[in-house]
Amino acid sequence: MKKVLLILLALVLSISIISCSKNDKVSGENGDDAGNDVEIQDESGEISEQHKKIKENGCLIGVAYLGERDSATEDLGVFLNRQSYWDEHPMFLDISPINFVEESGAQLFLIIPLKDVTTKVYHCNYDAMDGTYEKGEEIDISKKGAPFFLQGNMADPSFVVVAEGNGKKAEFLLLADTEKGKLVVGNELVYDIFS
Repeated sequence: MKKVLLILLALVLSISIISCSKNDKVSGENGDDAGNDVEIQDESGEISEQHKKIKENGCLIGVAYLGERDSATEDLGVFLNRQSYWDEHPMFLDISPINFVEESGAQLFLIIPLKDVTTKVYHCNYDAMDGTYEKGEEIDISKKGAPFFLQGNMADPSFVVVAEGNGKKAEFLLLADTEKGKLVVGNELVYDIFS
């Protein structure tokens, strides 16, 4: 009974978040953002704290590995609730569900870019034979520095993330140690939010 109530509560929260986010959506009026719909949101205290930690560690971007989610059977909100992320990290409630890109694969990541850092996400053309990759088509996800979710594959990586700012650049594949639940990107400009 408790599980059913939790699932219903998560669905109601998801629907209300989606409804609110559709009302808050704005589009850029000129420049690079013309015609693009981008979610603008107030920054929660926890997101602000994450920004401080990212800066204190000399990084450009924060990333968290959230686990494996079966998108065919589980809504994002239900997954986050089941994992107790909403209880432990209230900032998850402030991240708009429209700031979410899903490719084939089950590995879910949270990305928190700094506001003064340009973040771009590309499809990954990965060569498993030699472990090299090329950036494919750019995915339009976070032009305003808002946090976002990416879900894809790590065995044949789905995404290349590039963060640039303050004269520095970090380019990395989204990889994690699934047993330990820790990020494995090998770039000192990327902060592991759950470290």
